[in-house]
Order: sequence, then C-alpha cells, then structure tokens
Amino acid sequence: MPNISSSALVELAEKLYIYENRTCVEIAKKTNKNRRTIETWKKKYNWEEKRAELLNSRRALPQKLMEHYNIVMDSIGKDLREGKEIAASRYRLAAMLFEQIPKAEEVEKAASAKTEKKEIPINEIAQAFLAILSGNNPKQADDEK
Repeated sequence: MPNISSSALVELAEKLYIYENRTCVEIAKKTNKNRRTIETWKKKYNWEEKRAELLNSRRALPQKLMEHYNIVMDSIGKDLREGKEIAASRYRLAAMLFEQIPKAEEVEKAASAKTEKKEIPINEIAQAFLAILSGNNPKQADDEK
C-alpha cells in the first residue's frame, strides 16, 4: 500500500468497514495494519454504530418509497373524486415509485446479507485446522453425507 497519511488510512478503513462490510481482519490485510489497530479504530470512531445506521437507512428505503407512493395515490384519488383532471406526470410518478420498491427491497436484502458476514473467532479456526490435520475433516464428513 502506498505511503498515505494516518488520517487517510483511518478514513479508508472506516469506509471499508461501514460501506463494504469488510471484517477487521480483511481491513488489516488491505491496509497493512494490525487487526487490533483496526479494532481500536472501530471502537474509537464508532464504526459499528455508523454501520448500523447505514443498514437501518437502507431498510427504511422501501418503506419510505411506499409512503410516498401512498401519498401520491391518495392525492390522485381525492382529485378524481372531486372531478379534477389528473396530469399524466402524477401517474408516471406513482408508477415510478411503485417500480422502485422491489429494487429497494433487493438492495436491503443484499446489504443485510453482507452485514451478516462475521469474523470467525481464532479458536474456531484453530479447532477446524487441527481437525483437518488429524484427519477428521468436518467439511469432508459433511460432503460424504
């Protein structure tokens, strides 16, 4: 990694953690920093809270789109009941909002799936490695079932 300032490195690590849902181990490898340094930054700069806020905002998007769609449709319905002419642009807006809801739900699903990725504790890695070395490969046993 090229020589960059410490603040730029923290900023890069934060973006990797929050927006790309990378683990501290992955970030440490990418930035050539110790995992503990990354974990310290994570706590110091509240990355976990920022990641949760981002995820919650992504989850809220389909709901917000549906709310706006309902507002537009209620407005159109009211004007129709009052015998007013409805501009085609209002129908297009309602259709556009409605089309975006499934797309926003897909974004939310993808974000949730990425966020669920967790670091594997070192003791679990060590146990799996020892099992493989001793010939008790748990993956191989699962494959044979």
